[in-house]
Formats: sequence, structure tokens, C-alpha cells
Amino acid sequence: MRGTHACRHSNTSVPIGEYAKEQIATSISPSMDICVSSNFERYLFHLFGDDPQKLRALMEAFEGSGDPVTNSVGVGKSRSLKVTPQLLKKAREDFLSERSNTEETLALIKEYNEVHGYLYCPHSAIGVVAVNKLGLNNESMVVLATAHAGKFYDAVKRVVDPLPPLPPALAAVQSLPMRKTDVPNSLKACQNIVLQRIGLQKQPPSVLYIVVPLLVLALGAASFYSF
Repeated sequence: MRGTHACRHSNTSVPIGEYAKEQIATSISPSMDICVSSNFERYLFHLFGDDPQKLRALMEAFEGSGDPVTNSVGVGKSRSLKVTPQLLKKAREDFLSERSNTEETLALIKEYNEVHGYLYCPHSAIGVVAVNKLGLNNESMVVLATAHAGKFYDAVKRVVDPLPPLPPALAAVQSLPMRKTDVPNSLKACQNIVLQRIGLQKQPPSVLYIVVPLLVLALGAASFYSF
């Protein structure tokens, strides 16, 4: 069991079969504050029998870059994608889903810290809330933790105070200045930044030298941050 995204698409996709794009809602789990998940699109690819053409047609309609479409795996239109009842049944065999609001997530963090001496990050706590709601909290359940709670102390401090010391490596960067490089919103620009940072392309003199996490680059962000 693991936590999914704070927006409702992953939770509604499994119960009712609709993948809907809505307004981003800011939460205490910032890594989940997204509306379209590339990981979920990969799952749809396998759900559709590894058929890229069917997936592409539905996703282009979903993103608004293609015409509304109905094919053998579902119906796609701007900001909405629905799978067939047969595929929804199969998805329900692969997944269960639940949701957790801010109050439930913080209450879980507080409970496990006080009762079990374990400090969850808000992302990981969502998975535990889901386990409890689904009635699956038993000795055979494994919840995959997403991150160290120290990365999200602003959220955790709302229910755990005082906080334990940060790990040395994380504590060392707290007082360092943050630097950034603005990058045009284009695939080529992102690729060039990666090549520059790993030394496979000459760095233009006007570009600030910083270490940019490759994970952020892979997400195609327009701005890159690093300590």
C-alpha cells in the first residue's frame, strides 16, 4: 500500500472509472499536488493491453490537444477520460483506493508518533490512513514510506512539537543559500540543461552553474532549484 495523489484523480479512477483533470489543490503533501500523473498514464498503457495508439488517442483528447474520441478501451474528451466497464473491473482487481484529508493525515502522524514512536511524513501517512479505512491494518500489510519526515517539518510540526533533530546531511543544507536557473518551457532546453550539468555539452558563459536534481529535470519543470 502506498499513498497516491492529493488531488482526486487516482481515487476516482478506480471506484468510478473516470480520470478527471481538476484545479490543483495545495496540501501538506506538496509532492502530491498534481493533476496529471505520468505514473498513472503508464498504468493505463498496461491496462489497455500495451497499445500505444489507443492510449495516445484518449490522452490527446484528455489533454485537449486532440478531438474527443471513443474506442474499444474508453471515452476521452477534454479533462476527462473514462474506461469501459470491463477495464474498470480489471483495474479494481489491481487496486483499492481511499482518500485522506489534512485533518486525518495529521491525526495519523500524531498517533503513530505518540503510540509507536514512529514519525511519518505526510505523504506516507496517507497510505496508512487508506489502510485503516479499507480495514486492511493487519500483520501482513506493508506500507511503503515515501520520504523522511524531516523533509516536511513545517507540516509535521503542526502536531509534533518539539521535533526530533534532522539527519546530519539534511540539517547541513538548511542554512545554505538557494540558487536557481530559469529554463524555457521546451523539451530541447531541458535536454540541454541535463547535458550541460553532466559535462556532455559546453556550458554557455551566461548560464549560472548549479547542481540540478535530475529527477526535477525529468519532470520537465520550467524552473530548477537546488541547494
